[in-house]
Amino acid sequence: MGREGHGWDKGLAAHGRYDMTEPSAPVGRPEWATELTDRQWMFVEEYLIDLNGTQAAIRAGYAESGAAVEASRLLRNAKIASAVDSALAERPGVTRARIVEELASIAFANMQDYMQSNDQGDPYLDFSDLTREQAAALAEVTVEDFTDGRGEDARNVRRVKFKLSDKQGALEKLGKALSMFKDRVDVNHGMTNDLAAFMERIATNGRRVHDPG
Repeated sequence: MGREGHGWDKGLAAHGRYDMTEPSAPVGRPEWATELTDRQWMFVEEYLIDLNGTQAAIRAGYAESGAAVEASRLLRNAKIASAVDSALAERPGVTRARIVEELASIAFANMQDYMQSNDQGDPYLDFSDLTREQAAALAEVTVEDFTDGRGEDARNVRRVKFKLSDKQGALEKLGKALSMFKDRVDVNHGMTNDLAAFMERIATNGRRVHDPG
């Protein structure tokens, strides 16, 4: 079937809405994708990877310059929304609620959950009461054993370091998954969202307050 049969519009492509090079559709169309075009099907497959509509649109072949707007339009499409839910249902244990919970574990993780302090107020790591939700936010734990000093002053030392997953990224994905942010076009910086726009307004207002003119 040609591009026209899949809803391919050359006029839209000429205006930059689509890339002219159409990626190959996945092999073996699932039942939930029977009412979708190849490109819509690809978008759903890509969206399920990270719940990032803009990046899913780009990977599905939509032009990067309009990917955020296109993703917003696609996710409002009832057939695509239904396809996303059906596709998730086919994945054992994967649901929208579970994805949101996992993102929330990362987004709202707090360093204080992993640390205690001694009588002098010095912090130390304590993973003894770590919950599954807190553990889900850990991106890396490194344990180093080494000897500090020489001779009679030598002592064995264990250094434990940990790193939390990207909280800001998780907050953004969580907000998008819950439809809290709407993408908009910024002619200077490409696609941003309402959160970025809000931060820019704060910065602009701050400059005005401190501007003597």
